[in-house]
Amino acid sequence: MDEDFLAPCIDERRRLVEKEGEWLERYVESFFKLSGFGTRRGLRVNMDAKNLPDVTHEFDVVASLPGLGAPIYVECKDVGFFKKELVDVFVGKLTDVDYSAAVLVTSNQAHSELEKYRNYCSRKGIAFFDGNEIDVFLNGLAGVGDLVGRQAFIVERLGARVSEKKRGFFWRFFGWLRR
Repeated sequence: MDEDFLAPCIDERRRLVEKEGEWLERYVESFFKLSGFGTRRGLRVNMDAKNLPDVTHEFDVVASLPGLGAPIYVECKDVGFFKKELVDVFVGKLTDVDYSAAVLVTSNQAHSELEKYRNYCSRKGIAFFDGNEIDVFLNGLAGVGDLVGRQAFIVERLGARVSEKKRGFFWRFFGWLRR
């Protein structure tokens, strides 16, 4: 495991535990940042361009990478009790934006109740990570030594869709993507 890669993530997690919920957003954002993605937290997206002038969506983490046709949207939930409505709100936001991948991360530990939300997310095309899985994901990412490899790891694990126009870029640099 690459200790130099993990240190900023772990430091970020320790430093921000005082702020309820925000620590998880920063922790997840750090995976993307350390892998060369452009990131924004708390991005507000106005839907005027889609003829929805009264609608603005806020996304916890938005990650982008040249070659992806659209951003990756991440919803982070640091809540004591996880409810289906949390997923439904995220699904609602996603209907109004173009995205290459959607991810829901919860700090909750795996239990049978979370399994039904994982299945629900899967049916909606959303990657779901519980508290244990996000650390496993980080450890897997830390085991990839180079920046391009980490980008490929994230794109593959999240099932990000690559636009047809951008596919050539990914095939040249990531070679492993299939049509």
